[in-house]
Amino acid sequence: MSEVLQEFVDSGRQSLRVDRDAGVIRGVKLLGLASRNGRQYRENALIEAMGLYEGAKVNVNHPKGSALAPRDYQDRLGIVRGVQFRRGEGLFGDLHFNPRHALSEQLVWDAENAPQNVGMSHNVLARTKRVGDDIVVEAITKVQSIDLVADPATTSGLYEHTNVETQKVVANSATRAASWRYPAEMNQRV
Repeated sequence: MSEVLQEFVDSGRQSLRVDRDAGVIRGVKLLGLASRNGRQYRENALIEAMGLYEGAKVNVNHPKGSALAPRDYQDRLGIVRGVQFRRGEGLFGDLHFNPRHALSEQLVWDAENAPQNVGMSHNVLARTKRVGDDIVVEAITKVQSIDLVADPATTSGLYEHTNVETQKVVANSATRAASWRYPAEMNQRV
């Protein structure tokens, strides 16, 4: 007996994370609450800085040399839109990328198959203070860019955050081992 069958999957209200044609990866983790670089981010600092992240430029890797160095055109991959704060997790947004950029196919493959291969790392001006062994980011005053990097410090990939308690242990160890101090306001890549 032959039958004509039609089957489909209803994703409900879930939107696809990767839209290749439109050049969008939804729900990308922009910034976590703790950094392997020894910083803790106050949730209020992230909430107050959301507008600074909206429309922020996304580049491939951090600039060489100075964090404030000008960027080459070929480094520009896209921008961030739809920034949201998630309590206990950090900032998320949609990465709008140029689907014709030289690295877009690699980015899409990683986003769909191995999101732990890549993550976001911000390049910002921030006001910090030392609290015990921790360096606490109290305010983000300017977002220079949010860069696509292989080894981000506050995330474990495009979508997931790293375990904050594990990061605190690593951050505290790194802070104790450091022989220099952070200035009150500095450019930070995290």
